[in-house]
Amino acid sequence: MVGADVTDPGAVFAAVVGTDAVISTYGVPYTRRRVTVYSTGIAGIIEAMTEHGVDRLVCVSSTTVAEQPAPGETLAWRRVVEPLLRHVLGRTLYDDMSRMEDLVRASDLTWTIVRPAGLFDADAPGAYDMAPPRLQGRFTSRADLADALLAEATSPRHPRSTVDVVSRTAPPPPLTFLREVTKIGTRDGFRPPGPDQQ
Repeated sequence: MVGADVTDPGAVFAAVVGTDAVISTYGVPYTRRRVTVYSTGIAGIIEAMTEHGVDRLVCVSSTTVAEQPAPGETLAWRRVVEPLLRHVLGRTLYDDMSRMEDLVRASDLTWTIVRPAGLFDADAPGAYDMAPPRLQGRFTSRADLADALLAEATSPRHPRSTVDVVSRTAPPPPLTFLREVTKIGTRDGFRPPGPDQQ
C-alpha cells in the first residue's frame, strides 16, 4: 500500500509507478458543502495510469448513483429512503461520484466501476453477488467489497463494465444503517438543507 493525497497529482503519479493495477476506494463523509474529491482524484489517477502505461482500474462508486431502481425493492425504499440518501443527505457527494463515473467511462483504460450498496462491517468475506446492474439487495459488507475488488483487479471478469456488489449474509437493520449515516453527517456539520438550499 502507498499513502498519497489523491488530490495531489504529483503524489498520485508517484504512487502509480510500478503497479499492475489501481484499486480506487477513497471517499468522504456526507456534507452539504460542494464535493469535488471524487472527480478531481480520479482525473489524476487516470492521467498517472495513462502516463505510466498502467491499464487496469477498479473504481468504487455506489448503488445510490444508479439511475434504474434495484429489482424487487419496496415502494417506501424507492420513494423515501433512496431519495433521502441521494438528494438530501448525500446530494453533493453523489453528484461528484457521478462525475467520477463519467470520467472513468470516458477513459481508454480497462476499467470496472464497482457499486456496493450500504456498507457495514464484517469479520471476513461471506456470500455475495457481483454482476452488472442492477442486483437486488441493500447492503454490502466491507469484507465482501474488498474481496470483490481484489478478484476483479487480478482476474478481470467485468472489463469496461459497471457492476453491483451485494452481500447475502445478514446485514444490519435498515434503521441502524440510517442512524449511522445521520451520525456521520452530523459530525461533518451536516444539517438537511432548507428550501432555499436544495
